[in-house]
Amino acid sequence: RAQERIEALKVAEGQLESLKNLQKNGPPGLFGSVADNPSNTPFCMVPLSGLPRDFSVAPVGTWNINIDSDNFAYPNECIGLGVSQQYNVAIVPPTNPDGGLFKVHVRWFKINGGINEQLTLEYYLNVNN
Repeated sequence: RAQERIEALKVAEGQLESLKNLQKNGPPGLFGSVADNPSNTPFCMVPLSGLPRDFSVAPVGTWNINIDSDNFAYPNECIGLGVSQQYNVAIVPPTNPDGGLFKVHVRWFKINGGINEQLTLEYYLNVNN
């Protein structure tokens, strides 16, 4: 169990690093389009490209902040992350176009069964920092 959480933490940290890199070095306006998301549509940072992948491509209502009802229907780029390829990622953006508090949720099925597991990191990031 501890090993799962350590790997989940590494996945979440990698997502945050990609998000920070997008904010500092990404194409003009791309970070703002991720941050300015009034519907709070989740996204993830695609590991190889470092670009965001919006959940609007996923079927409506398949991602839920309540882990008990989460059925892990994420866009393909947001599933199977980490060395063990068992982690699914959803970043919930702020609703302010200048940025704000991003919540990185990393979810997985427990190895020995039982309820789903989740690790969440929160990070404040805005257009100008």
